[in-house]
Amino acid sequence: MSNQRLLAMALVFLTACAAYVMTKLADAILVATGAGNPEVFGGLTLAVLIGVGLAAVLGIVGWMNSKVQDVGQDVAAELRKVTWPTWPEIRAATGAVVVATLVAAVLLGVMDFLGAKVMSEWIPSGIRWAQGLFA
Repeated sequence: MSNQRLLAMALVFLTACAAYVMTKLADAILVATGAGNPEVFGGLTLAVLIGVGLAAVLGIVGWMNSKVQDVGQDVAAELRKVTWPTWPEIRAATGAVVVATLVAAVLLGVMDFLGAKVMSEWIPSGIRWAQGLFA
């Protein structure tokens, strides 16, 4: 797969993400201004048309921008140089993360239990004991 094709796929993905965000933003703005979000075409609302339209314009402008093309080509070229881990390495690393997470969860749980015990039982009983000494 060529760097140009990878760049095109990444730009389409980013444009789709931008369309989603801009649609939600346009919906919020239209509702906040009291204009509502009317249906323009069968099932398509004004916010969807605004969001997708703005994202499409941004995607086209980004594709036509030579700086975006140059940076994208450089990123794709660098990603081709990366040594990606094998599946056994990924499984081993995932296992290590899961085990470390479980150990941390158990340790935090024990510390939380002991902290609650100290705060709710040991300190109040110690205060009552000390008050009995001075009474």
